[in-house]
Amino acid sequence: MILQKILTSILCLLLLFCAHAQKAIDFAGKWRGEFALRPGISVPFNFEITKTGTVLLLNAEEKFEAGQISLSDDSLFIPLDQFDNELAFIARKNKLTGVLRKQDHSAVLLPVVAEKNNNTRFTENKSLPAKNIAGTYDLEFTFESGKTERSVAVFSQKGKQLTGTFLKESGDSRFLQGITEGDTFYLSSFIGSTPGYYTGTVNDDGTITGEQIGSRVRHAFKGKRDDNAALPDPYKESSDSARQVMK
Repeated sequence: MILQKILTSILCLLLLFCAHAQKAIDFAGKWRGEFALRPGISVPFNFEITKTGTVLLLNAEEKFEAGQISLSDDSLFIPLDQFDNELAFIARKNKLTGVLRKQDHSAVLLPVVAEKNNNTRFTENKSLPAKNIAGTYDLEFTFESGKTERSVAVFSQKGKQLTGTFLKESGDSRFLQGITEGDTFYLSSFIGSTPGYYTGTVNDDGTITGEQIGSRVRHAFKGKRDDNAALPDPYKESSDSARQVMK
C-alpha cells in the first residue's frame, strides 16, 4: 500500500510537470509588447519565449536573457531580477494584459500588453517614405532642471528600419531599435527597468531636435550632423590633468 501511494504521488507530480511544460510550450514564440508610457504615448518592445520557458528581450542585435517564465492558473510572470522588477500578465490565448511592477509588489510602474506572433517594432505608415538619417550627430541634452549634457548619437538604417546609440558621459543608451517616418524617427529599448524612448526630427540641413521621454521625465535634445563627433576621452583628460599637477 505504501509503495502504491508513493508511485501514485510520483505519477501525479509527473503529470503536473508535463502539464506545466506543455503550457510553457504554448507560450513559446515571438511577442510584441507595448507599454502605456504616458497618455497618447505607447512604447513598443519585442521579446521571445523559448520552448524551455526562457525569456529573451530583443533590442536591435541584442538578445538579453531575462529568466524563466512562471505560470499560475491564467497568469504568466516574467522575472527581471537585475532591476527587481517583473512583468505580470493575465493570458488570453495569444494576448497578454498586465503591468510592469516591482517584484515585492510595492509599486506598479507601467501598464503593458503583448501579442504573440508579431515581430514588428513600431507600426509603419506606408504612405510616408523612408528618409536616410544614418550617421553621427553632435547633440546637447537639456534636462528639466536646466542642466545640459553633451551627447553623440550614432544611427544605422536599412530602409525604414533604424537602430541607434546615444553616448553620454552619464551613461549610454544602446541597442535602440525603431523606424523613420518621413523626417521623424522613433527608437525604443527595454531590458527590464523602464522602457527607453527617443523621438525626433532630422532636417535637410542636418540639424536634429527631439526628446528622450520617460514616464516621469522629458529631456529635450538638439544638435547637428557631424561625422567626427566624439565625447572627450576621460582617460586622456585624467592623464593630462596628472601631468599638469606634476609640473
